[in-house]
Amino acid sequence: MKQITSEPYWDAKDPAAKNLMVQVPIVATQSLSTTASIPDGLTLIIAGLVDDDVVVEGKPAPVSRQIFLLVKPSLIVQREIAAR
Repeated sequence: MKQITSEPYWDAKDPAAKNLMVQVPIVATQSLSTTASIPDGLTLIIAGLVDDDVVVEGKPAPVSRQIFLLVKPSLIVQREIAAR
């Protein structure tokens, strides 16, 4: 979520609602797709996402920073129980 803005709520059916304000989130999304084989218990580092909204001392900075995802899978094995 980048920020939240306040906007007036408008409902044609309810004129009393004209004084209401609603908060509207402004979001940024990115996607990344990959396939990897990771041995059980080891960690994979995924890079490629970028944060362009860097703020330094309250002001937007002309730089961007990379976002790294750490993935550590756990293998779950279901064992069949033989009917008695």
